[in-house]
Amino acid sequence: MKRIYIIFGLALLCFMPLGAQEEREMRWENVTALYFAATNGTDRENALQQYLLFDEATMDSKRKLLSQYETFVREFSTMSINANASGVNKEIDETIANVMKLIKEHPEMADELKAQLKEIERMRGEYNGHVNEEVKGYTYDPKELLEKLTNIASGKRTYTACRDIGRGLYAVQTGACYGPLEPDAFKRVKTPEQYEYTWGAIDYDGNTVIEPIYSEIRSYSEDKDFIKLVQKDKNGIIRIGARGYDGRVRIPFIYDDNGRWTDEGSNGTFPVLKGGKWGFVDFDNNVLLPFEFKTCKYVAWWFVSKDGKNIGVVSHLNDKLALVVPMKYASYWSGDGQYLEMERFDGMIDCYDKKTYKFVKTEPKPEGY
Repeated sequence: MKRIYIIFGLALLCFMPLGAQEEREMRWENVTALYFAATNGTDRENALQQYLLFDEATMDSKRKLLSQYETFVREFSTMSINANASGVNKEIDETIANVMKLIKEHPEMADELKAQLKEIERMRGEYNGHVNEEVKGYTYDPKELLEKLTNIASGKRTYTACRDIGRGLYAVQTGACYGPLEPDAFKRVKTPEQYEYTWGAIDYDGNTVIEPIYSEIRSYSEDKDFIKLVQKDKNGIIRIGARGYDGRVRIPFIYDDNGRWTDEGSNGTFPVLKGGKWGFVDFDNNVLLPFEFKTCKYVAWWFVSKDGKNIGVVSHLNDKLALVVPMKYASYWSGDGQYLEMERFDGMIDCYDKKTYKFVKTEPKPEGY
């Protein structure tokens, strides 16, 4: 079932006419399809998406050109759907046959499977509803459109991905192995950086706020004015840090990346790894707990250990970060009920109040464990 939904997602979303988009003061256009047509047959499945940013003044002065581009997109969409229609419908038929077979083999699932069949037929009708118009060519020359659009692109830069992250910023990705929109833009450059894509941020006018030198934007928060980033230096060493929405460094890029950034919890506090040890800092890199923990794991609370065996709990108490449960436990047991429960090395369970973190009682494990 998954495969058929992927097919429809590609067919209906990738080829959606841009004319249907809501007009905004700032507008991104994905020109991958235009470049594909202008260069007469580059493998579209491997073609990198490229986006151009247009400001309000440009949109007002170039409405005719943008209208021509939208006409091209509609024509390209129709031709693409028509070209793939027979293959898509064949796969739909195969999927329907498989579902019918499942209904015979598993009559207890008949109602659910019949509902899925109904949905498949509905989506087939929606897809084939786009296979009506015959388009033999483009009304406007893609090469000419491409050249004109590139010449007026805000900031004269292209991006392989973009998303609005709030506070007047777009997070943008650029690829080192691709040039601007030129005749050979999609030819890969044979360098070690061939598959290196870097992230940064620009404002709504196309001005660079954060240089695109980061390998990843891990997350961001408008409210906290905080953008978590991953940076890789020329030696391939990866560090994590953060910047504010004005571009200033909030967390310097001195911390190790162990493949994740532990959940930050509340009050703007989170652990970071340095020299193989975990410590806790706030959003301005003030150290709240020293770098002395060998392990640190977040499951509703931070569970820490200095030796990797004896586990305790770090949390906020009276607006201050502290070790609220001593590091003397074998493991975390549960926090679903009334208490925070920790398993001792003798198999008993110690219960702590969830708000005050005061010890309440010791009890045996429930039967069956």
